[in-house]
Amino acid sequence: MTVLRRVFARVGSLVPALRWALLGFCCSTLGNTAFEGSVVPFLIVVSLPVWVLAARKTFMTVIDFFSPVSAWLVGKIGGFRALALTEGVEGVLSVIPLCVPVSSPAWKWVLFALSCALLVTGQVIDIAGEVFEVDMAGGDEKMLVDYGGIIGVLSSVLGGLIGSPLGAWIASWSVPAVLVVSAVSSFAAASTRLLSRTAVNGGNGRRDARGSAADDSMRIAQIAESVEAGGQPPLEEGPDVRVRDGVGKRADAGSRTRAGLLLGSLLLALVPASAFSYVYVLLGLGDRYGTGSLSAVYLASGVGEVVGAVVYAHSASRKGMRCMATLGVLVGAVGLSLMLVFSHVYPLMCAAFLVEAVGSTMLVHAVVVSRQILFSGKDLARFSGRSRFMYAAGAAGGSWIGYALASSWQVLPLVALVFSLGYVFVVPQLPQARA
Repeated sequence: MTVLRRVFARVGSLVPALRWALLGFCCSTLGNTAFEGSVVPFLIVVSLPVWVLAARKTFMTVIDFFSPVSAWLVGKIGGFRALALTEGVEGVLSVIPLCVPVSSPAWKWVLFALSCALLVTGQVIDIAGEVFEVDMAGGDEKMLVDYGGIIGVLSSVLGGLIGSPLGAWIASWSVPAVLVVSAVSSFAAASTRLLSRTAVNGGNGRRDARGSAADDSMRIAQIAESVEAGGQPPLEEGPDVRVRDGVGKRADAGSRTRAGLLLGSLLLALVPASAFSYVYVLLGLGDRYGTGSLSAVYLASGVGEVVGAVVYAHSASRKGMRCMATLGVLVGAVGLSLMLVFSHVYPLMCAAFLVEAVGSTMLVHAVVVSRQILFSGKDLARFSGRSRFMYAAGAAGGSWIGYALASSWQVLPLVALVFSLGYVFVVPQLPQARA
């Protein structure tokens, strides 16, 4: 509890624009995860065929490959406009099924179409959110790291422990209620984006070592307005600030750094998809110990995500991204080793999933925040799109590898350990200096 208090105490150090962005993230995450948690229950309630689950999963993978298009859109109209408009569109889409009579045969298919459409808007929101957060932070690296840590904790708690179970529960008694929750949360999130922009333009800044609060606010506003207009962010001056180049990219983000971050995005999907995903290992565990045993595994993973997010939030500012990623790889490797050795001992397998989730959560946050530190504006949007394309490639390739070895699911953690060796080339490319 002391660590959590220290993490959330950092909210006061954020500029008002990021505080509103934090509230917007909470609304968006809670609404989206509640809808995702409701998907399977509402498919059962409205009697849609089982194949739509596979179709939706395939559609999700296909959409991931089009992430560069979403990145182009964000770069074209700016993070603020893309984020606010897309969240508004999500709200409108969630209202449409409410206009169709529940007794109509088309109603259930409208729900299925909505679930697919929200996958598209979600991708745009994810990319735009990264750009928007960098804009609102005004290039302050420490603030970005602190914000990312708080976001990590909130994402784990609101998503894994609250949102998905809440959505499943609501859908079990009223599918229209889920749509109302989704629409309200989307409109609320879009409203906070406007408040963030107002806070920036209204002169609310944070006093720091580089000048007064008013000067800091003006600097943030200039960066945000320049990026929104499709231009170049202004050069920052001072011995303690890294100079940007003409396309909004940190001067030290060279080709090796870009390649390392792209490889990291690939591995973040390839490792779990091919080895310890919630498909093959869980199917094996369910067959051996019964389907009821899987609830403990899910819970262990959820707890591990929260622990990993809290550790990252507490230590990232002091340790830096490279150190946190190294720790994440090592902890994840311990979890995979436990899976490999103790696949026949159910309690230890639950512990293994918890440990692995701790490591993978720290690693994911370190990679994502690293690209926010190293890139900005259009360059960040483009690079985020490429990263998500690599993530989709890793997920698709890993799924086929896992499928080929599914009959020998006990050895899948070994495959993950082998692929994890690729992080040796990724970690050195992450920012070393503490924020």
